[in-house]
Amino acid sequence: MNIRLGDKSEQVKYIQEWLYYWKKAVEINSEFDTPTSESIKCFQKSNKLEITGIVKNDTWLKLNAPLNDLDHLPGTNGSLNSVIVSNALRHYKLKPIEIGGANCGPFVRYYMKGVEGLYWGCGFVSTIIIQSFTTLKISPYNKFRYQTDCNELYKDASTLLTLDSNPSVGSLFISYNPSNTCKCLHTGIVIKVDIKNGLIITIEGGSRDNFEVTSRTRTINNKYFISLS
Repeated sequence: MNIRLGDKSEQVKYIQEWLYYWKKAVEINSEFDTPTSESIKCFQKSNKLEITGIVKNDTWLKLNAPLNDLDHLPGTNGSLNSVIVSNALRHYKLKPIEIGGANCGPFVRYYMKGVEGLYWGCGFVSTIIIQSFTTLKISPYNKFRYQTDCNELYKDASTLLTLDSNPSVGSLFISYNPSNTCKCLHTGIVIKVDIKNGLIITIEGGSRDNFEVTSRTRTINNKYFISLS
């Protein structure tokens, strides 16, 4: 890789997206202009790289390091539910966010297998779950399938008999429209349960309300739950 002032390409767009993530934002226009070059110099300085304003392999690897971190599966001997929670928290701490528009950017493409422009909460949850099964070297085949649509996630749970009437730590929630229980709206991972007060604490990806991976407190009402343990 050797991208410099004057270059125009999709790769330049990706560089500009990562500059936004690292709070060195420039216009995302796919043109390696002077502001982009100066922001790269600033990034290189803060990361103790050679200050050239040119993106070579070392600078690129530092720019998109969070994606490599998301792919790094920590070893654990815990239960599936505990691995799901720790994996969700690991993603949350890296602060994945939409970049360059609604439901766009490198994190959206990561969770949605290259697709942009759609709500990515289901892709986020699916990625976490598949990674968690992989960490424990367990096949998800009879329990879970990757999906990008909450309605399909619910259909799978019905078929695979993983629906549960109550939440548990490490389970999934799927919220639905109270006036149309067949219409699923959003999903996330349950990390804490307060049955007494009818509340759950969650980790969630993108939706019409979320533009980043976030933690929320929700009621138990109007939700399906999926237990994979």
